[in-house]
Amino acid sequence: MILSGWGRYPKISCSVFRPKNINELKKLIKNKCIARGNGRSYGDSSLQPEGTIEMKNFNRIFFFNKKIGIVKIEAGILLDDLLKIIIPQGWFIPVSPGTKFVTLGGMVASNVHGKNHHNVGGILNFLENLTLLNENKKVITCSKYKNKNLFYATCGGMGLTGFILDVTLRLHKITNSYIDQKIICTKNLNDTLKELKKNTKATYSVAWIDCTGNKNNFGRSVIFNGEHNKDYSKKLFYKKNKIINVPFFLSNFFLNYITIYIFNFLYYYFNFFKKKISTISYDDYFYPLDKIKNWNELYGKDGFVQCQFSIPEINSYKAIPKILKLIQSKSSVSFLTTLKYMGEDNATLAFAGKGFAVAFDFKNTDCNLKLLNKIDKIIVHYNGRIYLTKDSRMEKKTFYKTYKNIKIFKKTVRNFKNKHTFSSLQSERICL
Repeated sequence: MILSGWGRYPKISCSVFRPKNINELKKLIKNKCIARGNGRSYGDSSLQPEGTIEMKNFNRIFFFNKKIGIVKIEAGILLDDLLKIIIPQGWFIPVSPGTKFVTLGGMVASNVHGKNHHNVGGILNFLENLTLLNENKKVITCSKYKNKNLFYATCGGMGLTGFILDVTLRLHKITNSYIDQKIICTKNLNDTLKELKKNTKATYSVAWIDCTGNKNNFGRSVIFNGEHNKDYSKKLFYKKNKIINVPFFLSNFFLNYITIYIFNFLYYYFNFFKKKISTISYDDYFYPLDKIKNWNELYGKDGFVQCQFSIPEINSYKAIPKILKLIQSKSSVSFLTTLKYMGEDNATLAFAGKGFAVAFDFKNTDCNLKLLNKIDKIIVHYNGRIYLTKDSRMEKKTFYKTYKNIKIFKKTVRNFKNKHTFSSLQSERICL
């Protein structure tokens, strides 16, 4: 079967297996294999030609304590299906990515971060424990107190420690299903960075950047702050949206410099004149792109490449402007560019640190791949890191220059006669 990540690059033929229970899963642990959730990691981290193991049949909820907000769930359950259960009971996921169509196992393997990372960190911080099936076909329980090294390696370990079977998670208490949103429109990049830093008391915060702005408008942004609404008169409900499909042929017309320039101009001023404080549903705040089923196809048949990187705060004021100017000088366009202020990350392969994280989306072209290689050099120079979950083309030398605990990870994970049973195209590419 031909598979890819959400970026639709690279595409590769894989032997795909869909075990229904743990006994079937154990039989698949032979040579090389990797777990795959719903295929929403952007690159090649869930691709293994010899054995790609889809985990979506592992989707049970073992228990849900509605009083204290503790849930034990199998790793293959979709976040969307979990939200259907927990929101009507007054609970929400403590850390959410930008899509609800991911599995909980994928979230843990990515140590997923959300719009509240500056306050609470990644999903790791809310895990009571997790159960792992290792390469010796043994079931191991891991937590911050038991098999600690394996726990911190699994969170953010991209599936290389074994198959995550289930997780026990602490949820976040909510009053209703609404978010109080505050919009801040900034004039330029310096203004944006200052506002994001100033607004760290907001529970949730993320900025959209206009990459086409220049001179006085360079780096102007729209910041979206959010708080859970606390009005008890409002309802708790799971929101099911109508999902639209975008015709594939639009990709060749839609994504070019002129159309994105126009879109950015209109989007900025739409929010500039929009009501700055409003109450919207959780779905509209956290998952706006989920309303478009196949938005990844807008980039055309060759797919797209996302680069999400973090930069220490002290270096951000030099690195981020330099990268934005490089993009403009090459006349490349990023359809969606976001910026967040980040906190610390405790995972062994920690992506974030105190500072800023930026994400760009580029069409997969030779020109853009060369541009991304130049961006990598800037990231390395300023002590940044590229997020493995979004990566599809980082070189080994870039990975080894930027991630700190690779030796510790290998000692923890590759310690059974240095086997590489759990491996992906990504891990082979970066020699992990």
